[in-house]
Amino acid sequence: MSATLALGAKVGIDPGDGARWLNALAFGALVALTFVLARRHLRRLWLAVGAAVAVAWAAPLMGVFSEAWSEPVFCVLAVALVLVLEQLLADRERALGWLVAAALLASVGFTFRYAGLALLALPVLVIGVATRRVGWRVAVARTLTYLALAAVLPAWVISRNLADGSSVFGPRASSIETLGGVAHSLLVTVRSWTLAGQDVSSALGWVVLVGAVAVVALGVAAAWPDDRRPAAPGAISLVPLVALVGGYVAYLVVSELVTNINAIDTRLLSPVYAPAVVLFLLAVDPLVAGSVRGNQRWLAACFAVMVGVWLVASLAESAARVHQDAEEGQGFASPSWVDSSFVAAYRRLPRDARVYSNYADGLYWATGRQPVNDSPAAVPYRSAGAVSELGAFRQLVRRSREPVYLVWLRPNTRTYLVTPEQLALSGLHLSVRSRAGDTTVYAVRG
Repeated sequence: MSATLALGAKVGIDPGDGARWLNALAFGALVALTFVLARRHLRRLWLAVGAAVAVAWAAPLMGVFSEAWSEPVFCVLAVALVLVLEQLLADRERALGWLVAAALLASVGFTFRYAGLALLALPVLVIGVATRRVGWRVAVARTLTYLALAAVLPAWVISRNLADGSSVFGPRASSIETLGGVAHSLLVTVRSWTLAGQDVSSALGWVVLVGAVAVVALGVAAAWPDDRRPAAPGAISLVPLVALVGGYVAYLVVSELVTNINAIDTRLLSPVYAPAVVLFLLAVDPLVAGSVRGNQRWLAACFAVMVGVWLVASLAESAARVHQDAEEGQGFASPSWVDSSFVAAYRRLPRDARVYSNYADGLYWATGRQPVNDSPAAVPYRSAGAVSELGAFRQLVRRSREPVYLVWLRPNTRTYLVTPEQLALSGLHLSVRSRAGDTTVYAVRG
């Protein structure tokens, strides 16, 4: 993402403007690709259009695509990869061309996000399915060809990390999550999707989620083959779509349990939003078809009304969020941040002061002033990394002639950072320089 914006800057495009245009183009591309994907699998045009509109009007995606994150481009690459892999399954004569395209999309996805590991693994599975009847030699040859092509960009990224003295995937701290906590975050996020981003009671949200799961179960049961109804000939084409959703979610769960990253939310799950919409409507499709053939048109009308209500609610929520962002700004650029006591306390410090904070990124974006350093020992407290970072911080403070400042915001939602109380216990002296609301500025001395 940084390289993409820097490339734009080389030709005179401001990185901020570049990020806006890149996200806008990515959003448009995602809507178009969602329609193409849905049209391949859904028998009714209005359901395919509904899938595209559901993505275009999605309030959760609106929040993701309005930030300068790598997820917007990654979402497009993920859906494009599914389409390419479906062609790989269907078009045996041009298998090599589709293999090259899959390798390019998967490897570029990895350079945007390390979660691209899930994209890199997906073609290997599809190659195995595509070559299941032509012999193991062809399967091995195509797999090795794909891996050789797809490994070029990831190898460059990893070698850069190692050359910088870091680990394979950069600095990483151990996870503090539990399996129950990860499952809860996952369910809460999916629940917000079924509610079209609307803020309703928790109980109603769970009822709607259970209802959506029930609809999917009924649709799968209606489409499930039995002795009297053979399997649909195109069922194998669903392998890339289903594998992407299942594989990516599994990757996220494992990552949460291994690495200290943000909790699962719409941002992290956004790459499977469009595929999940298509899968949901794919489950609805046989129910609609069965009701029409059985002269139960009222059931098809009910589904149409449900989809329509969800789309209207999603559009209303998206419009409200856009209006709010336009009026109040976003994130660290909003007036609530720029004019906060947190930022005011920071501005009163000497211009050349060495400053640390548990919201260093917020201070930088709200003021544009450098340097702002992350709070010392930005790793789980009591870990080996924290002990090492804390020791280095103590040495820095004791060697400094001027006090080092710590701007601390409460409550501290970033629990992996060492707190002022823990710094005091380590032998440093902290004196309150100023206090404003929920913000305290400490002068730290050895």
